Amino acid sequence: MHLPWAALADFAGPFIFGVAVAKTIGSGIAIPEFITIEVLVAALVSACIWNLVTWYFGIPSSSSHALIGGLVVPYLLVGVHALLSKGLIKIFYRITFFPLIGLFLAG
Repeated sequence: MHLPWAALADFAGPFIFGVAVAKTIGSGIAIPEFITIEVLVAALVSACIWNLVTWYFGIPSSSSHALIGGLVVPYLLVGVHALLSKGLIKIFYRITFFPLIGLFLAG
């Protein structure tokens, strides 16, 4: 019963709330000239591998954290100048504090 609701929410979310998260992840992490298909494929593959390893060992993990890490690390190898600190700070605060706020409200 929960799966149809989750699917509906995933589909309707961008229409209701917009695509600000996708824009930040798509263009707020690195300078667009440094974004290549190889970097995107490496980010997705590394995030998938990380998720599979953590699922196999029963370690709780976040796919969002894995994807952000998969996107940031290649740019660290290119050079810190390729990263956009404003977008990284925005993502860091939200990925850190929103789960804590949810934990507090759930308690």
